[in-house]
Amino acid sequence: ERLKEGSSELPVAFASPPGLLEVAVPQNYKYGDKVLMRGPHGTLLAQLPAEAQPGTTFRYPLRPAPEFNLEVPTGKAYSDSILLRMEDGRDVVVDIPRGAAPGDSIPVSPPCMIIQVPENVSVGQSVQFETNCGWFASVVPDSLQLGRYFAARIPGP
Repeated sequence: ERLKEGSSELPVAFASPPGLLEVAVPQNYKYGDKVLMRGPHGTLLAQLPAEAQPGTTFRYPLRPAPEFNLEVPTGKAYSDSILLRMEDGRDVVVDIPRGAAPGDSIPVSPPCMIIQVPENVSVGQSVQFETNCGWFASVVPDSLQLGRYFAARIPGP
């Protein structure tokens, strides 16, 4: 939800674009342990997914699930853009990623920001966050990435 300006009634959360977190998994790590790692807004304590193995570098994509997959059309290549008109009337621009070739299926994610849930906020509560497009509010969902993050969709203008 777009806000006209920040609200003094809602807790402020940090927001960042989707990205990739890397963490050195300690040698003595066991699934369920919390690990100290650097997030987009500083150091945090997080529980890693079951795939994380002791003594390795674990790469965790902080991003939403794809909204749909798109087959790269003939004649399109890396850095080309495709304009799609969705059923709901909105326009979506998809940039062809490096390495994608005609016929390949590429995931398309919605426009969003990754929100770090403040320490004193629980599932179901609303938070506000600022982006370069203004202030927004979102409800903290049941499912959080690394126990601290969620993807908040950014509506168009």
